Amino acid sequence: MKKKNLKFKKYLKSKKGFSLLELVCAIMIMAIAVSATATGLNISNQSITKNSLMDKASAKAQMYCDVIMTYVEKTPSNDPYDGWDSLTDEQKGANKLFETPPNQTYTFTSDIQNNIDTDVKSLDNTFSAKQYTSANIDHRDFNKNEVAYTIQKEGSYTNSDGISMVSYKITVYIDYGTNGTTSCTGIITKSKYVQ
Repeated sequence: MKKKNLKFKKYLKSKKGFSLLELVCAIMIMAIAVSATATGLNISNQSITKNSLMDKASAKAQMYCDVIMTYVEKTPSNDPYDGWDSLTDEQKGANKLFETPPNQTYTFTSDIQNNIDTDVKSLDNTFSAKQYTSANIDHRDFNKNEVAYTIQKEGSYTNSDGISMVSYKITVYIDYGTNGTTSCTGIITKSKYVQ
C-alpha cells in the first residue's frame, strides 16, 4: 500500500503534464457526454411540450363534444332513417336537427351547424367548427384551428313505455402540434321521433 501511495505522490510532484493524445481523448469523452445530455434534455422537452398540447386539445375536444351533445339532446328531431317515410308531413316538419329529406348521412341542418360554429367561436375565436361524415373524416386536411365532428347512429330500441329510442354517437376531433390529433366521443339517447 505504501508503494502505491509513494508512486501517486511522485506523480503529483512531477512536472509532467497531459500528453496531447490524452487531452484530445478527454475532450472527446466530455463532448460525447455533453451531446448525449443535450439530446436527452431536448427529447424530454419535446415530449413534455407534446403532452401539454395533447392535454389542452383533449380538454377542448371534451368541451366542444359537450356543446354538440347538448344540441342533439335538446333539438327536436325525427330519425332520418327507419320509418321516415311513414311519418306525417307535420311530424317531418317537427324535425329541427337533421337535414331532410334523408341523404344517407346524419347531417345537421345548416342552422344547427351555424349555431355550433358560433358557440365554438365564442369559446375560442381562433377556432371554427365543421361537420364531416364518418366516411370523409379521415380524408380531411390537418387543421389546428378546426373542430371537426361527426354524428352516427349508435343503435335503437323500444323502451318499457313502448317509445322508440335512438342513440347517436358524436365524435369531436382536435388537431394539435405536428400532425397530432385527439378525439372525444359522447353518446346521446333520445326519442327516435318527436313526441
